[in-house]
Amino acid sequence: MEGALVSFSMNPRRPDNWQDVIPGVILLATLILLAVGIFFLDTLRREFLEGPSVILLADDIRGLLPGADVWIAGKPAGRVQSISFVDSGSSDPGRVALRVTLLRDAVPTLRSDATAQIGKPSLLAPPVVKFRPGSPDALPFNFADTLTVTPVPGIETFLAFADSGRVAIAALSGDLKRLESELSTGHGTLPQLRRNPEFVEGLMAVGHRAALLRESWAGSGGFRQLTGDSVSRTQVGRLAESISTLSVQAAARSNFVAPITPALQDLTDRYGRLNTSLRAARGTAGRLLYDGELQLQTERTRAKSDSLRLELRTDPFRWLQFGLFRHAAGAVSPQGRSSPFLTVCHDVDA
Repeated sequence: MEGALVSFSMNPRRPDNWQDVIPGVILLATLILLAVGIFFLDTLRREFLEGPSVILLADDIRGLLPGADVWIAGKPAGRVQSISFVDSGSSDPGRVALRVTLLRDAVPTLRSDATAQIGKPSLLAPPVVKFRPGSPDALPFNFADTLTVTPVPGIETFLAFADSGRVAIAALSGDLKRLESELSTGHGTLPQLRRNPEFVEGLMAVGHRAALLRESWAGSGGFRQLTGDSVSRTQVGRLAESISTLSVQAAARSNFVAPITPALQDLTDRYGRLNTSLRAARGTAGRLLYDGELQLQTERTRAKSDSLRLELRTDPFRWLQFGLFRHAAGAVSPQGRSSPFLTVCHDVDA
C-alpha cells in the first residue's frame, strides 16, 4: 500500500482530454487582461482625452489637492495634476504653482484674456479650479504663458471697499453742501441766476423771439437783400472789421491774463499752506489764533487790565498816592483798602 501511495505522488494523474482545461485557461486569461486594462485605464484615458497643461500661480490654494476637478464656464474640463511651491530663486518666491491638465475638447474655448480662480470649498464639495474662458473675439490662449489666480475677495475686502465708499460719499456730500451754500449766498453769475429765475426765463424768451425773427427774415429773403445792397455790404464789412478788432483785443487780454494765472495759483497755494500752519498752531499768529491756553491767558490779562482801569476810574486818588507817597512803607486808599498796584510800584521804586 505504501508503494501504491508513492507511485501516486510521484506520477500525478494528468487529464485525459486537454479540452476540459481550455475554458479555465480562457477565463483566467480574461481576468488577467481585465485587471491589466483596469490598471492602465486611467493612463489610456489621459493619453487619448487629455490635452496640454497650464501653469497657475496662486497665493492661497484654499485646501486644493492634486486630482481636483477643473471647470471651464461651469463644465468639468480637466484636473489638477500637481501642486508645488515656487523656488526661492524665481521671480515669484513663496507662491504655489499648480499644473492643470485640460481635456482636448476644452482647449479651443480658452482665449488670451482667460482668468482663473480657486472656488471656495463647502461642506459637501471640495475646492475646484474655475476658468473663465474670456471673450470670443480674443486670440487663442498661449499655453506657454503662466496664469495668475485671481483671489476671491473676502468679507474684509468688501468692508474695506464699503468704508472707502462711505468716506468718499461723505466728502461728496460735504462738497455738495458747500456748493449749495455758495449757490444760495454767492455773488457770482450762477448764484444770481439761481436766485432770479425770472431773469433766466426772460433770456430764454428773448432767445426764442430772436430765433423766430431770424426764421422769418430768412424766409422773406432778407439775407439776399442784405448781400445785394452795396451800402449794407459796406456796413457788414465795417462790422466784420470791428469784430476782428475785438478779437485781437480779446487775444491781447488773454495774453495779459495768462501770466497772471500761475501767480494766482501760487498765491492760492501759499494761502493754503498758511491756513494749514495757522490751524496747526505753528508760529506766533497760529498760536494766537488757535492755541487755547494762550487765548485763555490773553483773556485773563485783558480782564485784569479792565478791572484795574475801572478801579482807577472809580478811585483816582491812587495816582496821587503813587506820586506823593511812593516812599511810604504801604499805601492805603481813602476807603481804607490796601492797593496791590501801589505796593508793587513801591517795591519797584525801592
